[in-house]
Amino acid sequence: MMIAGGANIILSGLFSCGALGGSIQTFGGSLLCLPFTLVLLPVGVAGIWYGFRLMSPTPPNAQHAIRAAGAQLIGVTNCSMLAAGLSIIALVFLNDPEVEAWLQEHGEPLE
Repeated sequence: MMIAGGANIILSGLFSCGALGGSIQTFGGSLLCLPFTLVLLPVGVAGIWYGFRLMSPTPPNAQHAIRAAGAQLIGVTNCSMLAAGLSIIALVFLNDPEVEAWLQEHGEPLE
């Protein structure tokens, strides 16, 4: 879910910058939309990265995974309801006591 949510955030950020900038049809219009893309791209990349790390033999600890899933809620600023829904579902699963215990047992230790 985090991988799909991260990809959705990246694509929606790039699309909004191009679509809004293209509808205004000026270079200034594209620059006006650039902050939304600059905020969404790192969040999307982090979501994809943590999604792949959750599938690795040594997953991240529960707190880091929960923070990454919570950060994906920033997709709401770009009206990406799919990313918001996926991040909420990921938060529900990651806050499950059994999943959290498994991540604490098998995951990286807290620093």
